[in-house]
Amino acid sequence: MVGMARCAVPARRLRAENQELEQLRNETRELHKLRNEIRQLREQKPAWDTLRADEVKLGIQFFAEQDAAPVEVVLPFKRVDGGWKVNMALSP
Repeated sequence: MVGMARCAVPARRLRAENQELEQLRNETRELHKLRNEIRQLREQKPAWDTLRADEVKLGIQFFAEQDAAPVEVVLPFKRVDGGWKVNMALSP
């Protein structure tokens, strides 16, 4: 019986170490996912800065006929009361 007890302790320890390793692997995977998300957020930051601006310009291109040259229009938008409005005020 003494021999069985000695085998059980290393087996339990080995099982615990394997569980710990698996947990560390999972946590490492999660860290890699977070790192990728942070990188993507950093890449998107310049676009967010534009959206935070109080005035932005939206370029629109449309075709009067299928083979005609495109007509291009730039619409200025201004933030008003938390929403966006087309800013039709003429510049001096």
